[in-house]
Amino acid sequence: MRDKFSNKEIIEGINNNTKAIFDYIEKKIKPKAKNIILNKGGNREDVKEVFQISMIKVFDKIREKTHIDNFEHYLLQTCKNVWLDKTKAAQDEKKKNEEYFRIHEFGENEVDEHERFLKVMEILNKLNKGCREIFQMKANNMSIKEIAEELGYTERYVINKKARCKKKYLKFLNKRN
Repeated sequence: MRDKFSNKEIIEGINNNTKAIFDYIEKKIKPKAKNIILNKGGNREDVKEVFQISMIKVFDKIREKTHIDNFEHYLLQTCKNVWLDKTKAAQDEKKKNEEYFRIHEFGENEVDEHERFLKVMEILNKLNKGCREIFQMKANNMSIKEIAEELGYTERYVINKKARCKKKYLKFLNKRN
């Protein structure tokens, strides 16, 4: 694999689905995106999700014939923007949930329940979107088969993903206590 490709070669390679270009992006640019996201508080799951979303956005721009002066810079900036959008959305959701409970008066038992709910929500907000989706679907009494169909995964993948998510959830829970 070459150490460097020109901007034109990268864009042509993407349009032509050239393996060497995709290998180059994976080996040379993705680690830089990973560092950005990890340094801004993300985790490895966030890196995968943000990088994938960013690649799709950039590829769409290329296929729309949008002029990109510097592919690497453009992709890394897109990663930063996607990460900021993701963290802002998580913060907004957390604020919305907290505000919902603030507008109600609580009895003593309800306060304890509210505090437990906030702890659960805080931990859930630390998990990636995929984990939150699976937990939400399970909370809505969907079967593994229904979840797999809804998300477009195999049942085995959903079972394994749910187990990994539960492990992460318990790890966050144990850190709090």
